Amino acid sequence: MSFKVDRSVDQDFDRQVSLPRLSSGSSYAGSLFSRTTTLDGNFSGDVKESSATTRPAEEEVEEEGTLHRLCEELDIPFQSTMLKWVAGPKPIDGVWAPWWYESVHKSTCFQPAKRYPMPFPFPLYDVLEQSLPFYNFLRRHMRQTSCLLRSSLREPELPVPENEKLLAWVGDEIEPLESAKVSVFDSVVQGGDSVWEGLRVYKGKIFKLEEHLDRLFDSAKALAFNNVPTREEVKEAIFRTLIRNGMFDNSHI
Repeated sequence: MSFKVDRSVDQDFDRQVSLPRLSSGSSYAGSLFSRTTTLDGNFSGDVKESSATTRPAEEEVEEEGTLHRLCEELDIPFQSTMLKWVAGPKPIDGVWAPWWYESVHKSTCFQPAKRYPMPFPFPLYDVLEQSLPFYNFLRRHMRQTSCLLRSSLREPELPVPENEKLLAWVGDEIEPLESAKVSVFDSVVQGGDSVWEGLRVYKGKIFKLEEHLDRLFDSAKALAFNNVPTREEVKEAIFRTLIRNGMFDNSHI
């Protein structure tokens, strides 16, 4: 089984007169996937052994080789007729065909991928923002063992495997690691200016917390930071994060 949610599909929606919220179908695909993984034991949790999908167009390799590998993943025979087709709509296209398949209807074979993407239609920015959480949810479950998705880059090894799933404090909220991000316009990204302290937790207590906070605030003052949280606010963030993660002994933050 496969679900394909392509970010580029939102670009075709600017032709619609009215645009309902979440009309890209991403939320429905995410809901359908969740129900499938719950009802069918073969799909529960990790779906590495039961799904196949392809990379976005800009990452795809030569089309015949790609189709050969996709057929292997789906355990279906490859046929050379898959590389060409008759132009025009098909009875099985569905109601979204005018937006999804217009370029396919005009074509008779695969075309080389464009080197540069199309400009994003910014009137659809809200739809993109609403769709991305569902897209990223589905992308996390794509078959990473597939030869079509295998990256040449190795996943970094974590010194402590348990750290793969943690909760982090960002902007007065506790977020999963994947969602814990700062803006690209943040000064730590733009100018590399930041201060930090490493804290150790032993038997329910933070080692020399007050001394660490003294140094943290002294560093922030030396760099002339504005809008620095109060000492109590920093403590509250530390305690809440530790409690949420169940870190009460032999932990480092």
